[in-house]
Amino acid sequence: MLVSIKLFLNSSDKLKEIIDISLFSYCLKLCVLCIKCKKHGIHFNFSRQNQGLATEPFICCDSCDFKQPVLNTIITQSLTNKGLTNVHEVNTRLLYAMRSIGKGYAAKEFCGVMNLPPITKCFYELSHTLYDAIEEVAKASMAIADKNI
Repeated sequence: MLVSIKLFLNSSDKLKEIIDISLFSYCLKLCVLCIKCKKHGIHFNFSRQNQGLATEPFICCDSCDFKQPVLNTIITQSLTNKGLTNVHEVNTRLLYAMRSIGKGYAAKEFCGVMNLPPITKCFYELSHTLYDAIEEVAKASMAIADKNI
């Protein structure tokens, strides 16, 4: 079973942060008890890289065999040139942010500078899907504006 970590400030605001995962893992080890054996020693084990910035670490216990996969992002569905596919939201956000500041394909360099996992081919396929969605919304918005004039 995959668990998506969601931190909430209150019932309506989601907290999204860039954190040093090794520091966070160290804090877990010191402060969190295992739900299975009730001992300290919980840590992250990064044995699987999904796509781009999406990762699936495991929360593991040093004292027992507890191991729980945790996905660092939610998965949404998107209509791409390959049909309906699952897309990791963190990659969509990165793509949209890069396009919004006029640096569309600079995500590769950004990830390199920030020491983040490299983006994948899927990222560029998602770019076309996002462009189509933006174009569709822009046309609909212009049509509404035209009717109001």
